[in-house]
Amino acid sequence: MRRLNGVVCVALLAGITAPAAADFTYELSVKFNGSTPASPSLPWTEATFEQEGVGDVKLTLSATNLMGDEFISEWYFNVLDVVDPTQLVFTPDGTLPFTVLGIEQQSNAFQADGDGLFDIRFDFIHTLGPGDQFVGQEVGTWIISHPTMDLNPEMFWDTSMSAMEGGIEGLYTAAHLGGIDGEDEGNSWITVIPAPGAALLGAVGLGLIHCVKRRYV
Repeated sequence: MRRLNGVVCVALLAGITAPAAADFTYELSVKFNGSTPASPSLPWTEATFEQEGVGDVKLTLSATNLMGDEFISEWYFNVLDVVDPTQLVFTPDGTLPFTVLGIEQQSNAFQADGDGLFDIRFDFIHTLGPGDQFVGQEVGTWIISHPTMDLNPEMFWDTSMSAMEGGIEGLYTAAHLGGIDGEDEGNSWITVIPAPGAALLGAVGLGLIHCVKRRYV
């Protein structure tokens, strides 16, 4: 069983807060590879998990502050080991303003930027040009259910595993952006907090961070 070996942080400008109750929001405002998105306003994107009735969870994805030709091409999440990700059912809550190519679900199966193993990957249109891309200010909502168990938002409060020794781990979520600087090859990988021990993120100006270990066994 995977342990949550990431961090629960009280941080200034960290863009993430441990859920005091059930609902919480991931604010993606840290670039960990690629080009920097154009908008000086943070977060660039947001993901909110909320309790929906008894046993379901509402997920809202927002391209909060993307600008120009920038769009979301992929978005990654995790679930605690008590949940089999292949059994999750994602039902759009209303009409989506963009095209979803697929939602893939398998434990530790999806690598963000070549590292960081996630359980869920949302796949959107990947190229510039005409099409139903997930662009700035657009919002999509899904109801997440499970056929045999009640879900709650805290089940999606989990971190990625590393795909290689010394690689990136401890990411709660990651998103891949395209269209940076108006180019097909202009892309960016963004997340919420530095991965524990990852030097490439350690220099990011996130302010004072106090971290404690939290494990689910």
